[in-house]
Amino acid sequence: MNYSKLEQLDEDEQILIKWQYGLFGDFYSALMLAIEKADQSNLDKLAHAFPAHVTALKRYRSEAGWWDTVVKRANLHGVFK
Repeated sequence: MNYSKLEQLDEDEQILIKWQYGLFGDFYSALMLAIEKADQSNLDKLAHAFPAHVTALKRYRSEAGWWDTVVKRANLHGVFK
């Protein structure tokens, strides 16, 4: 993976790729798990501290085809080379 090319993507796209490909360290891996499992009240609290991470996971869950678009954009920017 070309990490310098990853920076050409939007922040929520970078977060999603790092999460999906297991590139986060312990803290952010645990954070994404907490976001996944949070009820709405706690999700709102997490969104105040980590808005981009919550947005990335919400988009992943709710926007049909968004993950496919992220992968295509990453490929276009040479992230996976």
